[in-house]
Amino acid sequence: MQLLERASQLAALEEYAADAAAGRARLVLVAGETGAGKSALVEALRRRVPTARWLTGACDGLFTPRPLGPLLDVAEQTGGELAAACRADSPARDQLFRLLLEELSGHDGLTVLVLEDLHWADRATLDLIHFLARRTSGLRLLLVLTYRDDAAGGGSDLTRLLGELARLGCTRTVGVPPLSRDAVATLTARSGLGPDELLRLTGGNPFFLTEVLQLASDHVPATARAAVLSRVSGLSAGARGLLDAVSLLGSRVDLDLVAAVTTVRAEHLDEILRSGVLSLADDELAFRHEIARRAVAGTVPAHQVAAVHRAALTELVRRGCRDDARLAYHADGAGDPAAVLVHAPAAGEAAAALGAHRQSVEHYTRAARHAAALPPAQRADLLTRLSEELGLVDRWAEAADTAREALALCEEVDDAVRSAALLRLLSMALWRLARGAESRAAAERSVALLEPLGPGPELSSALAGLAGMFMTAGEHEAAIAHARRVRELAAPLGLAADLADADNAEGCSLAATGGDWLPLLTRSLQTSRQHGLHSQAGRALANLASMHLVDLRPDQALAAADEGLDYTTTYDVGTYARCIRGVRAETLEVLGRWDEALAEAEELLAGPASPENRLVPLLVSGRIRIRRGQAGVRALLAEASTTAARSDEPQFIVPTELALVEAAWVAGDVDGAVVHLRRAQERSAGVDLVVRGNLALWEARLHGIPDAAGLPEVYAVHLADPALAAARWTELGYAYEPALALLDAGDESSQREALVLLDDLGATAVADRARRLMRQSGVRQVPHGPRATTRAHPYGLTAREQEVLDLIREGRGNAEIAEALFISPKTVEHHVSAVLSKLGAVDRRAAALMAADPGLAAPAV
Repeated sequence: MQLLERASQLAALEEYAADAAAGRARLVLVAGETGAGKSALVEALRRRVPTARWLTGACDGLFTPRPLGPLLDVAEQTGGELAAACRADSPARDQLFRLLLEELSGHDGLTVLVLEDLHWADRATLDLIHFLARRTSGLRLLLVLTYRDDAAGGGSDLTRLLGELARLGCTRTVGVPPLSRDAVATLTARSGLGPDELLRLTGGNPFFLTEVLQLASDHVPATARAAVLSRVSGLSAGARGLLDAVSLLGSRVDLDLVAAVTTVRAEHLDEILRSGVLSLADDELAFRHEIARRAVAGTVPAHQVAAVHRAALTELVRRGCRDDARLAYHADGAGDPAAVLVHAPAAGEAAAALGAHRQSVEHYTRAARHAAALPPAQRADLLTRLSEELGLVDRWAEAADTAREALALCEEVDDAVRSAALLRLLSMALWRLARGAESRAAAERSVALLEPLGPGPELSSALAGLAGMFMTAGEHEAAIAHARRVRELAAPLGLAADLADADNAEGCSLAATGGDWLPLLTRSLQTSRQHGLHSQAGRALANLASMHLVDLRPDQALAAADEGLDYTTTYDVGTYARCIRGVRAETLEVLGRWDEALAEAEELLAGPASPENRLVPLLVSGRIRIRRGQAGVRALLAEASTTAARSDEPQFIVPTELALVEAAWVAGDVDGAVVHLRRAQERSAGVDLVVRGNLALWEARLHGIPDAAGLPEVYAVHLADPALAAARWTELGYAYEPALALLDAGDESSQREALVLLDDLGATAVADRARRLMRQSGVRQVPHGPRATTRAHPYGLTAREQEVLDLIREGRGNAEIAEALFISPKTVEHHVSAVLSKLGAVDRRAAALMAADPGLAAPAV
């Protein structure tokens, strides 16, 4: 098909190639729906830039992707150190990334690196792109990334990566839209088919159009699959058998492999090539599109499927193929359990080592399906690895079921050591599922099984698990004592994971009780990173962010959360990535960046997550909605209450009850607020200092001044002199607490100032409550809130944020803005961050340019 309506896209690609050739590297995102012609566009560029060095790699949708599959494709083309490293046993991903960068840096002319079909990319490949994108400066590199924009769902890893790439100065985007009616009419001019009907059926999709037009029939299939099958229906039996075999081998297959799997006769191959379903170049057969391959493969008879896979497996093993993922795929298709159990676990282990834990889960799951005949101990080991990997990607219900299955096998053969390890794994899964009592029972049983066997690595690990259990339950003395016992056992044996866990448990307990926690959590992280312990590192990073919040340092908490999110997404540790995003949402809430906090929380709630990882987003979303008077609070807090109660842990129960206290207070239901406060107080043993401080503040609002002994300074000041505390809260970076402190001060001047802060935050429900209290206390001329007739801002900026934007446009710095608006520089920082986020601006300069748009003028009143 001729390349219609792609002139502007091709011209843009040529321009970006020229930029790259001049040393201004470009990263180009080529996006379009399935069959839009992304590859055809890139191929057209190749014809326009023939003197460049072209390197290509593709993500394969045929089977569970090889971690770094596109990099392995590129290495075969470059040779040298990169290829040697890729062929080595257990290559380190950091080394592979560095060697690819050196390969790209060491070439004098323009290099065009094309990575196709990112919608099928494994986590490690996305990390490779992230690595390269930040290191392109000065390179003569055009990095072209193609992906289906109809497959990049919201909240996916690819979507998050694309968001990050879009903020880089080197990034350009080229959309490949459907064809217009005019283009369809041009293509159908000689076919006798009506362009309007074809446009309706195909949506202007070039691949779909090609398939339909190839039929030369008045009958137009409703799907591309039907069109492909109609096209191949006229093939002879021999040609169709050959095509079927190729469809099971991949989108691109070398001819030698095809010949080893099935009979290749020249007349049959010519027949297929004439049909246009396959092309042949450089002794490689390729489908025009993955849609076509899947359409054909879906019709292959079962007996032929197994025969092709069996022949492919035999040939690949004969060749010395080391791609265990590919071998496992063919072994599975061949119905060869023995081969699956050789290659699938090896593929799972390799994927885990490269931080591709979801791919690892798929490989271990494939192995588990074929493991029924294994001896109990071997099957238990396989299920244990699967359970561990399921936990890392936040699939804890499956992790728990898998651990139970493995535990039953170990108990069947009376293996106390393996049973204890599985009980620890089960305990962790149950805790993530908010089943606190069962979780603790499993942890205690694990230790009880091992204590009679004496000191050893197994007992050390079991005690580390129990130390963590005591910490999360708020039993901090027991947690610290167990952590120190773990160190005594683990240090002589060099058990890095146990040492990291012990430091983590003790550090968090010290933070909750006002101790010096940072050195221990820092050491836990260092140990984890040094030994490649992804789970322990993720936990340490999540807790570093959380404990900075406990320490009333939200700026440090946000920085730690961003660092943690970078690590956990890089190494595909989904459990802790979601946990850290929850902490990040809570930190944004504290900083007054409520729109961002709400977006983060609700994106987490929209996706799959364990009950424990849903709790913080539920509370963040619930609290902000309470303060804004928005709908949905009841459902959010009902789920949080159920989960917290099932967890049986004060760290979850008390914040949930305090959210219900606030909801009742805002609604004017003081009696209801008191009920929930009492419930919170009854379960408050062992909660951290911030939760204790918030309990005290609500006690003061509802009953009178409580004992401030042992509370962080700002809480003690708040109880003694709320007006002074408002300034202290602002200095710490808090946005909502200063308003509450001014309300608590009780004098009219402070209350009026509180209303300004609440209106700036958009806390309309709290502001309404404050106005009612002011009127009840006899205040006359209580200020009205923002008028209902105020025109909605196109980017959702509040009135104060618009003022800040106007001053940014004037070139004023934070100190000048603070002076002009009579607010603190710290508050200005938060407003500036919120403005940049809402506008999607990368910096102040970009925001100032956007502010010049007449549509961003201050709202009319």
